[in-house]
Amino acid sequence: MLENTNLNESFSLNISNISDNNEDVTVYILSSISGLIAVITNVLFLFAMVRVKTDSRVKKYLFAFSFGCAIKGFSISFANIERLLEETDVQVPISHCLKPVPKVLLNMFSLWLTTLSLFFMAVDRLVAIRSIKLSTTAKLKLRSHRFLIAVISLSILNSMAILVDCIKRRDVKVYSVCYDSDLLARWHYIYHLLSSVGIGYSTVLIYGYAMVLLKRNVVSASDSIRVSQIRREETAMLKIRIIIFFTFLLRNIPSSFHLAYILNKNLIFIRKFLFIADNINLSIYATYSIASDAELRNALLNSCICGHFCSDHTSATVQQMSSFMKVTSDHNSKK
Repeated sequence: MLENTNLNESFSLNISNISDNNEDVTVYILSSISGLIAVITNVLFLFAMVRVKTDSRVKKYLFAFSFGCAIKGFSISFANIERLLEETDVQVPISHCLKPVPKVLLNMFSLWLTTLSLFFMAVDRLVAIRSIKLSTTAKLKLRSHRFLIAVISLSILNSMAILVDCIKRRDVKVYSVCYDSDLLARWHYIYHLLSSVGIGYSTVLIYGYAMVLLKRNVVSASDSIRVSQIRREETAMLKIRIIIFFTFLLRNIPSSFHLAYILNKNLIFIRKFLFIADNINLSIYATYSIASDAELRNALLNSCICGHFCSDHTSATVQQMSSFMKVTSDHNSKK
C-alpha cells in the first residue's frame, strides 16, 4: 500500500514537472515572438518619426518611449531564444548571465526609460495645461528637453546601480534561465519593481488630473488664442491616451500582481503567462500610430529604401515607354 502511495506521488510530481516545462516552453516561444514584433514595429515607428519633420514636445517623449520598447523587445527576444536553446535547469554564476549580452541591464534600462518617459510626458502635459490657465509665459512652463535629460539620466543611473549589484554578486549561483529577479538582490529587485509600479500609477493620476483641468479650461475659455491653445492640448492628450491606458492595463497591473507574488509566495494563482502582457504592450502604440497616422505611413512608404526602388523602377519604365513611343513614331513617319 505504501509503495502504491509513493508511486502515485512520484507520478503526480512527474506530471506537474512536465506541465511546468510545457508552460515554460510556451512562455519562451510567445515572449520571443512578441519581443521580435516589438523590435520591428518600434524601429519602423522611430524611422517614420525621424522622417516626419514636426516640432512637438510630445514627440520627444514618444521617441524615448519607443526606443525603450525596441530595446526591451530585443532583450526579451534574445533572452527567451537562449532559454529555448540551452539547458534551463543548470546552475551558473551570475557573471555568466551577463554574456554575451547583459540582458538584465537592457531590461531594466528600457523599463526605466519607458516608465519615466510616460511619467514626465504626463507632467509636461499638466504643466502645459496649467500654463494656459495662467499665461503663455507662466513660470510653471518648463522645457521638455530638461525632462528628457532627467529621463535618460535616471535610467542610466539605475542601470549602473544594477550593474554594480550584479558585479558584487557575480559568483552567486543561479539557474541558467537568468531571470532578473534571480540576478539582483531581493531588496534591489523589489525596489525597482515597486518604483516602476508607483511611477506608473502616478502617471495615470497625473494624466487624469490634467484631463480634468483641460475640461475646465474648455468651459472657461473666452478669447480665440486660449481656445486654439486648448484645442492643441486636447489633440496632444488624445494622442497619448492609448499609450497611458495600455501601459497601465498591460504593465502596471501585471507588475502589481508580480510584486504581490514576490512578497507573498502563497499567491499561486499568478502564472507566468501574466508577464507576456507587457511584451504585447511594447508594440501596441507603434502599431496603432503607423496604422492610424497617414503622415507616418507615407513616411514609411516614401522611405529611402522604397524611394530608391520605386524611382529606379519608375525611371526604367519611363525609359522603356519613351523608347517604344520613339520607335512607333519613326515607323509611322516611314509609312
